[in-house]
Formats: sequence, structure tokens, C-alpha cells
Amino acid sequence: RFCFCQRHRLDLTAAMSDVNDSFPVLAKTDNAASISNILSAIHFKKDITAFCVIDCNGFRFTVEKHGCLQAHVYLKRELFSEFKCTGQQQFGINLTILLDCLSIFSSSDNFVSLQISFAGEGSPLLLDMIDGIVSSSGGIYTIDTCGPTDFCWAANPAVNRIIVQSSSIKELLTELEWWGNHVEVLMSPDPPHFRLASTGDHGSCSMCFPSSCEIFDEFACRETQTEIYKSQWVQCVFKALGLSEKACLRMNSIGMLNIQLMIRDNSPVTTFVEFLLCANYNDIAM
Repeated sequence: RFCFCQRHRLDLTAAMSDVNDSFPVLAKTDNAASISNILSAIHFKKDITAFCVIDCNGFRFTVEKHGCLQAHVYLKRELFSEFKCTGQQQFGINLTILLDCLSIFSSSDNFVSLQISFAGEGSPLLLDMIDGIVSSSGGIYTIDTCGPTDFCWAANPAVNRIIVQSSSIKELLTELEWWGNHVEVLMSPDPPHFRLASTGDHGSCSMCFPSSCEIFDEFACRETQTEIYKSQWVQCVFKALGLSEKACLRMNSIGMLNIQLMIRDNSPVTTFVEFLLCANYNDIAM
């Protein structure tokens, strides 16, 4: 449900230029690849629907799985050379199709310019891309959808927090994915301070780290908490970890795990990707 066409076949860009100034949403950047890379951090399932909110601060894309995993990408207005949003706009969109469109010039060695525009409720999301003298324009149909589930993270205060190098935590979690279907996370002000463990048919694996370990940039734990999360949800974070520099792991009073990742992607503007994982969710259909 999308179209892309070369300008010499159908001049969508020329037609759009007359109305873009009146569109409630208009954003431009000279680095389409960066936008695509950041959005790919939450693309962990084909044809997943993302809920998009656009306001004066930028874009927020949210995806979720089975009501126990939720991921957010925040594209700040500072990522764009030009940004305009009148009021607040929201809609659903097929994230797979959006990424396919954004990567149409992925083989190019040049910086590809991108213009995003949106005329309002019920309208398609319009994309204009230029790579040198070649351009493409098109639209992706938006979807009427309910907003994302409220996980009520803010209603339950964070008890424990650590900041760790993303490469370190990814390596540890990758090691655990071979052992079992669940990952156990312990955070505590007392030894062993931080532990990751998994048990399966072939044995078990447990890794403990004192608060003084060099992998931590910050260690702030007030209570001992041990929670279990499904490995398949934890694995959804892997791609984003590979793109990020640092990861902030927080656990709130009901055991929900918040993983916030800092991504720069060759940009002076820091972008944040956030994952929420519910604990002890053992009855989800695979």
C-alpha cells in the first residue's frame, strides 16, 4: 500500500511544492540514512505497525509486541535542518514499508536528502528523496489505529539504575541467548550487585559483576531486585544495542525493565531509543 515513482515518470515533488507550506508537518534533512538507521533499531518484526506522534519536539515512533514489550524512537527536531509541526499529529504506519522507502538509495555513496511531509488525518505520509540528480517521491498510506498501551512506567518509581557501555551489555546478553528461554536480571546494592543468568535444557550460565566493575559508568541501586524476562523480548533490543554507545538499565518497583539507549550515528544530535519489558510474562503465545 505505497507508491514510489521517479520524477521523470510522475512529478510528485513539483505537485507537492505548491502545498507544502500549508502542510501541518514538514521536515527536511540531508542525511536520510541516519533517520533510517535509527528507525531500524525498533524494527524487530516484519510488517509491524508503528504508532507515530509528531509535535513541536519532533517525531516519536512506538511499536509493541503482545502487550509486554514496547519500544520508542525519538527523532528530535534538531536532527532536521528544517522542521515544522502545527499542533499534534498522530497515525499508524507500516514500519517495514517506511524503512524500505527510506533505503531506496541505500547503495549510494552520497548523502541523500529527505523531505517528510504530512497533510493531516487520513493523508499519506509523503517522502521526497534526492540523490544527486536522481530523485524519488512517494506516499505511504497511514493507518487509523489506537494509541500504544500505557505501561504505566511513571506510576511506579524506578528503584535501581545502572549505566553501562552498550557493547558490553550486548556481549553478555548474546552469551545468554544460547542457554534458555528466559533471562534473569539481579540488581542490588549488595554483592553480587549485578547478575545476568539463564537456565535451559543444556545447562545454565550466570555472570556476576561488582559495582566497581569497569563496564559500569554509573551504578545506583537502592534495593535488591531479581526479575525474569523472556529471551525473545530481550533479543529485540540487540539491534539497537549495536547502534548505541551507552545503555541505561532501570528497574521499577513492579519489576518492569526500562532500557534506554543513546545513539549518535555520526550526528552531533543524540537520539534516544527506549525499550520497556514486563517481567514474568510466561504465558505469551509465541
